[in-house]
Amino acid sequence: MNLRLGRTGKAEGICVVSTVLSAGGLFSFEARTLYAHGNSTYLTLPAAILISLELFLAILKMMEKSGCRDLWSLLSLGFGESLAAAVVPLLCFLLIFAAHTPIGQFVRAMHGLFFEGVSYSKLVIYIVPTVLVVALLGFETIGRTAKCFAFPLLGVLIFSILAASAEFEPYLFPLPGSTAAGLLRQTLSEVGTFFPTMAALLITAEGLNDIKSVKKIGVISALIAVFICFAAQLSIGLIYTYRELTGQFMPLFRISYLNLFEAHLMRMDKLANMIWLNSALILGAFHIYAAALLYIKAFGIRDIRPTLTVLALLTALLILLETETESSSAIMQLREKIEAIAFIISAAAVFAAGIAGLVKSKSRGEYYA
Repeated sequence: MNLRLGRTGKAEGICVVSTVLSAGGLFSFEARTLYAHGNSTYLTLPAAILISLELFLAILKMMEKSGCRDLWSLLSLGFGESLAAAVVPLLCFLLIFAAHTPIGQFVRAMHGLFFEGVSYSKLVIYIVPTVLVVALLGFETIGRTAKCFAFPLLGVLIFSILAASAEFEPYLFPLPGSTAAGLLRQTLSEVGTFFPTMAALLITAEGLNDIKSVKKIGVISALIAVFICFAAQLSIGLIYTYRELTGQFMPLFRISYLNLFEAHLMRMDKLANMIWLNSALILGAFHIYAAALLYIKAFGIRDIRPTLTVLALLTALLILLETETESSSAIMQLREKIEAIAFIISAAAVFAAGIAGLVKSKSRGEYYA
């Protein structure tokens, strides 16, 4: 079978997952909804990542005790291959939604900041094939690409925060509009952005040597992403009030790097934005690859490339529907509802399969204590 899985080391795995989690936290959300009830994202996003980590560890524990090597093994053990295959399309849709949202955000950002007057479709034709090529080259290539960009991405974030620090003001306290119940609702809604990445890590676990490596990669990556999302959202909150943030598109792009170094670093903001774009490309390639890998295992397809291509085209179609059509706002709201339903059902299905797998393993005497 042509899975394009390869063997990926811990460093590459950490770079992939931490980059994808961080990019998801920074670029997947609409500012008008994210900051609608106050600026508390520096609390809710890290909490959502930690909840996703706990879900990941719980599923991984069930895999270990059942002797499963990846998420598909757990699903097929718990439900049987036929019923498990019925659950797979929901997980694939969840991964595709997770892939297309930040890419779509960048398409709109590039349209507004760099390519005004150029149609969205031309930008999609430029970006999505790049994602597809990286995904077609396989999981090992995605890992090595992420390793190349991980430190430049971190450097750009640190530089942007330091350069904007002169404008910091104590806008954060009190938290306007945020109550304990509101914080909890927002945190739980944000889990749906991070859980697909942890699920993708479980899907590709076979390419990461063993379960212990997968666990280490997941924990370290989540902690890195917690720090990055906390630092970035805290910095944004110290520059803008939450009322200003609700009217801004991708606020991280609005941090000015030039107020202290304008004479020497002209156009550094554009360079930084292009480096950030690479994080969205890695995110898209990882999610699309994981969705394709799960799909071909479920339906016995021997070559991953046709499925990858179809899923990349589906991602491009979703972006175009949300940018080029007159009813783009309605389509976006419908997509968000479908995404929430897919997350709830697929997460519940994974846990149900894990519990069923544990019961079957115990009855067969194959339970690993």
